[in-house]
Amino acid sequence: MANQQVPKAILQVSHVGHESYGRTIIFQFNFANAPPEIFSCRADLYPKILSGLNAAGGLADKVRNAQPGSLVELSTPLKMTSAVRTGQAKDGTVAFEFGTEWGFPIQLSMSRDLTERTIELLQAELDRMPPTDRAN
Repeated sequence: MANQQVPKAILQVSHVGHESYGRTIIFQFNFANAPPEIFSCRADLYPKILSGLNAAGGLADKVRNAQPGSLVELSTPLKMTSAVRTGQAKDGTVAFEFGTEWGFPIQLSMSRDLTERTIELLQAELDRMPPTDRAN
């Protein structure tokens, strides 16, 4: 029987920072069952790591709250809290920035054709929704 490693129980992220002029993110985890450890990642990978953790947490929440025998949706959308700005990216795509429930912005860019299709899908979804009091 192979030795199984006991997972470290993360309590918090206690220190964060950057190096290499912001190209690398540094963070320290404090554990319940191990000494603190410092980690680093490339800044461009940081949103992907957070997205993966968010998806895992959302899935765990869905499984925990599911009725026995029910199907569990395997995706967890990141919730936007505000539309911050739009513009054109250097490559000619349309760029969007949104505030998120995590507190940091997310930026997306897409071709004009995809932007138009997204607007069509969003408008169709809004048309299916019951009217709301926009004052609230």
